[in-house]
Amino acid sequence: MPNASQNVGPTQRKDSTTRRVYCRVISLIWSFITLKEMVC
Repeated sequence: MPNASQNVGPTQRKDSTTRRVYCRVISLIWSFITLKEMVC
């Protein structure tokens, strides 16, 4: 079970970073479409 707990940490960090990247991309596209900035 210790391996499982260790695997949870980096995956959560990776998910948070990918969410930030997706949010930036979506905000850029949203700003192009509506000419407004979307707050993440």
